[in-house]
Amino acid sequence: MIQYLKRFFTYEGRIGRKQYLIDLGASLLMNFLIFGTVFGVANLVFGLSYFDFIFKLRPVTAVVGLTIFFFPAVKRMHDVGWPGWVFSAFVIVQVSGLMMTIDAEGRRFVFEAMNAFEMQWMLFMAGLYFIVFIISFVLLFKKGIEGSNAYGSNPLAQ
Repeated sequence: MIQYLKRFFTYEGRIGRKQYLIDLGASLLMNFLIFGTVFGVANLVFGLSYFDFIFKLRPVTAVVGLTIFFFPAVKRMHDVGWPGWVFSAFVIVQVSGLMMTIDAEGRRFVFEAMNAFEMQWMLFMAGLYFIVFIISFVLLFKKGIEGSNAYGSNPLAQ
């Protein structure tokens, strides 16, 4: 277990599709455990409902979730020959999504009360989510570069 976590929490090297799926499942499990624990404590201590929790503590859980997801995603990007900075697309989508859920006064986002700028922002965000979906799809199904590349040796050869 300790060996797996040491390998998981590094961004160096490459991982294949199968290991990426395993690491993706592990990162989802870690996120669910952290999210559930934080929500349970917030509910017991502060009496926050689920919706209040989402809108008040979502930035914290989003940062933790992105941090956990960062490591396997960057290693998989390395396997297909992409630099790790492509992960910034995921960060931009998360930050923009947070901006959409809460307005300047801290109120919840209301779809019916959108002005023209907010509608354009929503369409822009839909485009970003589509780009991230395509990147995620490619990471899941694209075969890695055969042989060694700038990021390390082929994980299938090891």
